Amino acid sequence: MKNLKTGITFAVICLAAAPLIAQVASKLTEPVEVKSSSVVATAAEIPTMSQFFEAIYTDSGSENTSETAGSESDYKVYLSASGEVVTLTPGDYLRGAVAAEMPLEYPDEALKAQIIAAHTYAVSFKIRECSSPTASLAGADISDDPTVGQSYISDAEIKKLYPDDWEERIAHLDALIEEVGDLIMIYEGEPIVATYHAISCGMTESAQNIWGAYSPYLVGVDSAEDEDSPDFLSKVMLTGDEAETILEAAGCELPSDPKKWFSELLRTPAGYVSAAKIGGVSLTGTQLREMFGLRSACFEVTYKNSVFTFTVKGWGHGVGMSQYGAGALAREGKSYADILKTYYTGISLCEL
Repeated sequence: MKNLKTGITFAVICLAAAPLIAQVASKLTEPVEVKSSSVVATAAEIPTMSQFFEAIYTDSGSENTSETAGSESDYKVYLSASGEVVTLTPGDYLRGAVAAEMPLEYPDEALKAQIIAAHTYAVSFKIRECSSPTASLAGADISDDPTVGQSYISDAEIKKLYPDDWEERIAHLDALIEEVGDLIMIYEGEPIVATYHAISCGMTESAQNIWGAYSPYLVGVDSAEDEDSPDFLSKVMLTGDEAETILEAAGCELPSDPKKWFSELLRTPAGYVSAAKIGGVSLTGTQLREMFGLRSACFEVTYKNSVFTFTVKGWGHGVGMSQYGAGALAREGKSYADILKTYYTGISLCEL
């Protein structure tokens, strides 16, 4: 990572005014393939996404382990639980971001892909904040709140996740960061907005369908491997009264027959619900997902015995890299470059 500090500073200074799709959310190099000597965990040894997220968000709240002063190449991270801003070196930030976003049991090539995606996302977010600061971030470059920035956990929290072998986990992750931590993804010379999600519905979604902004590198691609995830399908069941309360709070004037409430659902080619007309109110699939606590906007609704059943495919918004899909491709022998170019169409890898 010898070039990382100077590279980030250079990128922030030179690209501060770059147009980015993040409003809705040079030296090119092909990486040298390096075979990992680590033992690859079997599928049975890798936690499911539900197990991983449960561990991450139980008793979580990034601890302040760094002074707020630092160089321009460092990341100032807003800790949403405490409201503090801490300053982290690029390597320290990537360690906490990757550990918070992907199980460290995943294959090395998937972890490398996640490192580059997290790094690219952070660089693009930092550029945006330099040109148009967000008041709620209190001068920080990025937030640890995944609904605002991307998740981050401290070394102390990594130790809690991996109490038996945390030293080895951290050392191995640091070695991977050292190997690919200088790389980011670019499209037409600019850092991309490298969105990612846990599990697709079998195909990733276009940014335009979710956020209304077209991106040539965030288009739908096949990710059939996701269907093998134990977390691919989930269900949410609500009584008619519970669903009625939620919908009426959104201003819906519902017909007397509950079977008609969800009869007008429009879908994208990938299968995600894009829009719905319910009780005279137009709602997006993302809004419905949030209203009913669904893992994704790819869902079917049935009504029987006064109960609504939402059957949901995937986990997350579906745009960009599927993390489960990245793990599956890595187990098939794909490199991190293969994985990234599968999910981000037409990108190049740039060494800072």
